[in-house]
Amino acid sequence: MELELRWHKPISLKPSHERIYTLNEDLIPEQPGIYVFLRVHGKIQEALYVGKAENLKARLRQQLDTVRLMKGIQNAETGYRRVGFAEFIPKRGQRTKKCLLMIERAIIRHSLSEGCNLLNKQGTRIVNHTITSVAPPPKRKHFLPKTILFE
Repeated sequence: MELELRWHKPISLKPSHERIYTLNEDLIPEQPGIYVFLRVHGKIQEALYVGKAENLKARLRQQLDTVRLMKGIQNAETGYRRVGFAEFIPKRGQRTKKCLLMIERAIIRHSLSEGCNLLNKQGTRIVNHTITSVAPPPKRKHFLPKTILFE
């Protein structure tokens, strides 16, 4: 199955007196899609939380009111806080809810395999098997990643 996302430029989260964070909601579409709360430090972008939404604007507004999540994002390592989001572009016959769930799980799995310390891991069914390379294979520096998660 081929799934398509249209990513938008990430938006900065700004500290707020009413909430822990706020953002410019005018930049967020009212479309189904995926969102990722990020920690940005230099060239490093680390996913902190991955979610799905039938209405991105409404869901992100809800998430900003979720104190536990916002505290988790606030207490992550040093860096700027942003939210990246993408609209889901369904192809003929694709069911949005089912596809969003598949995409969310795939992005969570990918983020975990990249070493991100996600605040949400539920629904991923990742088995705790890992292969860790102490040093890269000779002359094939980029042949394998440092850590591989597998089932």
